[in-house]
Amino acid sequence: MQVAVYQTGQDHAAPEVHHARVRSPLGFEHGFIASRGHNASVLDCNRLLNGKLSVHSDDLAVVKNEVGVSAPDQLHGQDGDQSSQHACNCNAAGTRSLCQHGSMRLIWILLAVGAGGLAQQKAAEVPYIRVRGEAVISVAPDQASIELGVITQASSAEAAAAQNAGQSQAVLERLRKLLGTKATIETAGYSLSPNYRHPRDGGKPEITGYTASNIVRIKTSNLSQVGAIIDAANQAGANTVRNLEFTLRDEAAANARALAEATQNARAQAAAIAKAAGLKIVRLLSIEQAEAPEARPMHGLLMAQAPEARAPTPVEPGMIELRAAVTLVVQVEP
Repeated sequence: MQVAVYQTGQDHAAPEVHHARVRSPLGFEHGFIASRGHNASVLDCNRLLNGKLSVHSDDLAVVKNEVGVSAPDQLHGQDGDQSSQHACNCNAAGTRSLCQHGSMRLIWILLAVGAGGLAQQKAAEVPYIRVRGEAVISVAPDQASIELGVITQASSAEAAAAQNAGQSQAVLERLRKLLGTKATIETAGYSLSPNYRHPRDGGKPEITGYTASNIVRIKTSNLSQVGAIIDAANQAGANTVRNLEFTLRDEAAANARALAEATQNARAQAAAIAKAAGLKIVRLLSIEQAEAPEARPMHGLLMAQAPEARAPTPVEPGMIELRAAVTLVVQVEP
């Protein structure tokens, strides 16, 4: 085993000695450790001085757990220039690296961290105005969705289902004759369930009959025909209208319009704030959709008419509201 501490020169200390790896009680197997007396060879107030296995309390120790290892001809530390290399960072296996490499890497890391922090600091120092722009637009609907159907009751499930089937078929035939291919008709829901009577004394519920329900959904773009659809279905046997809704077949154009108006509103707010503060807008930093445009469909009159009623059903589609919002950030300067 050959161990030596490279001379540290006049610059800085060598890393910390982990341990000397002594192989025998009498000392090292080959040579001894030495360093120049006037140099700080280590950073922890411990070093081997003048070839003696001793600790000098006035010298600095190495930085962390490792010591340099040299070739046999460099084992004896001399005052000459040939032994003035810096010791650095050798692990227990005897590998070594130059201090300059570690120092330069550390410098680059510090420079990178410092540059990043400076960039963040400069970004944080940019004066800006943040506003939220909103818009609400009203659009006339171009589509109606009607859910209506037949509800029947009977003492048995079979009787309730059979009665419902007959009435529902009559309703569908009447609607197809009225609408032709200009509208779509689809089943929205079907159910068959028992009816219970609950005793007042809290006993077991008793089945008293069954209820069958068949609901169809009609979609049409002829809004003036909605009232006639309801009346025709009612006359054919429909006895419930569950829902009536006016919507848009394509909301994309209306959504774009709402977002455009919300953006204009945000820009106007930013300009007003900058002007009042004696600032001018330099550039747009960011803009994002604060909330998606939301259409609020108009609901028509829910009704249930007896089959004998003949008065036309009045229906007013109304307007659909769409809401949109954006968040805008602009940089300003005096």
